[in-house]
Amino acid sequence: MSSYTDKLYQLLPAIYRIRDAEQGGKLQALLEMIGEQADVMDADIARLHDNLFIETCDEWVVPYLGDLLGVRGLHPVSDATFSQRARVANTLRYRRRKGTAAMLEQLTRDTTGWNARVVEFFQRLGTTQYLNHHRPQNLRTPDLRDANALELIGTPFDTAARTADVRHIASGRGQFNLPNIGLFLWRLQAYPVERAPAFDQGAGRYSFSQLGNDIPLFNPPVTEEDIAHLAEERNVPGRLRRRPLYDELEAWRQALADQREPQPIWFGKEPVLQVFLDGSDEPVPPEKILICHLGAWTVPPHTKTYHRVKPNGTLENVERLITVAVDPELGRLTFPNAVKPAKVEVSYAYGFSSELGGGFYDREYAPVSAESLVYPIAKSLACDSLKKAVATWKGDGSPPAIFVIQDSAYYEEKFELSLPAGVTLEIRAGQNTAGQQQRPVLLLKGPWKITGETPDDEKKPGGTLILNGLWLANNQVQVQKGDLAALQFQHCTLVPGWSLNPDGTATDPGEASLKVAGANRHLQISFAWSLAGKLELASAEKLVVQDSIIAAEDEVAIAGPVVVVERSTILGRVKAGVVQLASNSIFTGAVVAERRQEGCVRFCSLPLTSEVSRRHRCQPSFAIQQALEAAAEKGQTLTAVEQAALATRLQPVFTSERYGEAGFCQLPSSGPREIFSGADDESEMGAFHHLYEPQREANLRASLDEYLRAGLEAGIFYVD
Repeated sequence: MSSYTDKLYQLLPAIYRIRDAEQGGKLQALLEMIGEQADVMDADIARLHDNLFIETCDEWVVPYLGDLLGVRGLHPVSDATFSQRARVANTLRYRRRKGTAAMLEQLTRDTTGWNARVVEFFQRLGTTQYLNHHRPQNLRTPDLRDANALELIGTPFDTAARTADVRHIASGRGQFNLPNIGLFLWRLQAYPVERAPAFDQGAGRYSFSQLGNDIPLFNPPVTEEDIAHLAEERNVPGRLRRRPLYDELEAWRQALADQREPQPIWFGKEPVLQVFLDGSDEPVPPEKILICHLGAWTVPPHTKTYHRVKPNGTLENVERLITVAVDPELGRLTFPNAVKPAKVEVSYAYGFSSELGGGFYDREYAPVSAESLVYPIAKSLACDSLKKAVATWKGDGSPPAIFVIQDSAYYEEKFELSLPAGVTLEIRAGQNTAGQQQRPVLLLKGPWKITGETPDDEKKPGGTLILNGLWLANNQVQVQKGDLAALQFQHCTLVPGWSLNPDGTATDPGEASLKVAGANRHLQISFAWSLAGKLELASAEKLVVQDSIIAAEDEVAIAGPVVVVERSTILGRVKAGVVQLASNSIFTGAVVAERRQEGCVRFCSLPLTSEVSRRHRCQPSFAIQQALEAAAEKGQTLTAVEQAALATRLQPVFTSERYGEAGFCQLPSSGPREIFSGADDESEMGAFHHLYEPQREANLRASLDEYLRAGLEAGIFYVD
């Protein structure tokens, strides 16, 4: 019963409640209906009160409160990306501190959702010192003995003095001049990995990456406590460097030798990396970690000696044990000869553009239906493999079920899955006992063969298999001949080329990640927020790819009958019976459809050699058409060479096309604007369309005029 239903009914005299109970409770039912509406009204009144305040209002109210403060209108972005609530809430603070570097940094963060560092370039000019404004740190020549400062040259944290640069900073070319302000933005985010098994390379050598490739570790940014504080390296999601981590741990060990309290930055309450040995709940203490270059897998010393000054003034040698050596720039770790752990787990952060593919980020799961059984799986449970879970599930009669993997361990699996008709089975990455999202890795010992059983009645649908939040490596998923109705991949990674070598190249670059080996009547395959390699789906009925990356480099990335691609990036060629819909997507290879009388291709980037249905505002064909029309208006023409040059300029460019690197499939801002802001809503084409990066950049540029001091000019620079 609702609160108001209970209140109204209890207000009745007892005699009426007794009589009503004797007559079947009709009066109580009437008061329930009245109480429900009273609850709705009460909730609405409470919501109206909350909507008066920026901290508690609904998201749709934020622009209206901003209008009351005279906040300039901004381009809309996805609420899932970030909220403009902070920008409206801090408007008065902006105006009180107008023009200061810290204020511009806060404005940048609140407007774009990206971490930022503001640099006043006039402070980096190599000028004669003014007696009333001493800047002892601003030297005309850098200190060649300061290795840390030398590493930072060319970064937002560069302190070296420069000669004047008179070019305009707004164009992104000039920097060091009196009126110039630089806004440095980090588009890549640091995603945490919690207690994942390190990849064993043998001989006591391990990699942080669960695939064994070298990866740079990223800094999980620490929120600044003071609004007047300028961001430092610890406050941005940048790549970790060896030098500052080494210096801190050396100072830590020296402080312990001197019996002083360490002053940590990188290894404090929120350490940037942790190593767990032999299943221990406690990580290796920071003073037992050695930061070094492991490019040659050099075995670290077992101890390091430090000097301590005794009260009588003499020196005493103090030895500190070294348990593990870590290279944060290569993502490697190794152990002294005296240390031989049986199990190594690591916590760290990796860099990527968005929450796509298998990861440790929050994922939306469909609610568990009443008829579905839940089978928990973990290495610490009796059911410690998918093979055992499938056997138990079959023993229960193969009902609708959900397999929940509750840890991030390796699962070396070799089994076949037969799915009864009309049954939905979901295999998902769940949470551990502490509530942390997990990312299990399925190391397939052979092709994972999936068969949909044929129903008794032809009108009855086949089975449905859903994979959510998983990594699949070392082999492919194979759909056998049968009657599987649907195969859905959500937030999954089917490693392109099956796995990675230490140098980041694929171990089997020509192999398919998913193959339909036999005919299925109505098989529909879908990828959402996922990443996969080559897809061979000739025997499937339909493929739907949304907000995903399919990477096959120079191979045929997709081969299937009916294809739908929305907001996705396809590295490779596409061969389809019909491209039913292609929207806001990037195709690096030619797209060939057998039937071109049907289908729609809109707001996409695809080569001119593609054979598809009529294109609508697709690049580079749309740009060439506009150039031809402009030339015709002037009575001129566009030569074939000029058209080819325009098509070459509009080819999509990525920060990286190699899977496993942080900038994989990220569009750089220096690439063609026709692609970077060429979607139907003026966002970027491709898998990261949902980030609305062009709108975020436009919002920042529109806000700068109001808050920059007179005479200053700002430039926006993307660090990654």
